[in-house]
Amino acid sequence: MKQQIESGIEKRRILDFFHRLAEVNSDDRVFTGKNWSVTLSDAPVRMVGRLCIPGTIIVFEGPEDIVKVLVESFRMTHLSAGG
Repeated sequence: MKQQIESGIEKRRILDFFHRLAEVNSDDRVFTGKNWSVTLSDAPVRMVGRLCIPGTIIVFEGPEDIVKVLVESFRMTHLSAGG
């Protein structure tokens, strides 16, 4: 299964999460674990008025059950409230 999400979090802020999970990573772009991989890339910057909103495209690949757990864990770890 392959699932892509676009996160509103800058890549540099989420690297630690994937460094802790991965068994192998050759750079700060591709992370590999047992039966899964994650690829990070910069999303186009979105402009909202004068605000520049950076983001990250995250592609999760692996068996469906593992991908679902990875995505849920990522989302819960980086959950934030607006305000």
